[in-house]
Amino acid sequence: MTCMPYAYAPTPLSPKPLTPTPPSLLILQASHKALNMSRVPIEDRFWMKVDKNGPIHTRLKTRCWIWVGGKSNGYGKIKLSGRMVGVHRLSWKIHNRPISNSGLFVLHECDVRHCVNPDHLFLGTHQDNMDDKVNKGRQSRLRGEKNPEAKLSDSEVQEIRTLYEDGFLQREIAKFYEVSQQAVSLIVTRMFWKHA
Repeated sequence: MTCMPYAYAPTPLSPKPLTPTPPSLLILQASHKALNMSRVPIEDRFWMKVDKNGPIHTRLKTRCWIWVGGKSNGYGKIKLSGRMVGVHRLSWKIHNRPISNSGLFVLHECDVRHCVNPDHLFLGTHQDNMDDKVNKGRQSRLRGEKNPEAKLSDSEVQEIRTLYEDGFLQREIAKFYEVSQQAVSLIVTRMFWKHA
């Protein structure tokens, strides 16, 4: 009589038990994926992370194309030649042309930082960007304590300057007024709160 070796044959009713993946293998798989992604053309990597079904912009009447990849400060980012670049800038290059003047920025008409729809982008200088921000009401014109985001009043700013002139350390003043030492430094050097 011959013994048949036992063979495990999973059936649809009894799935094969899962074995946990060791952490070292996960790290190896992640680094392998990163190596493989660096070989994928940048345009293909760009389109892998774009959702063209974003919200319809009320004024532009077209959809934002939302970047669903990595972000920094709300702006989409992608690695290109070893450094992180803004995907709105990359979108401009893909759909229009390279940006010949390095002093130009790619600005958002829609004000959605992670939008890459080329119809929502335009070229401009830093000053154009600042003017656009003011014209769209994204720049507070309220100074000092009139600004609703201010943590200090005009009188507290004057007290901070007096305390500093009397020899108190910036870090001590910052702790008392519950602001950063850097904020105190900018106040006493009149970089902030110039009007007070």
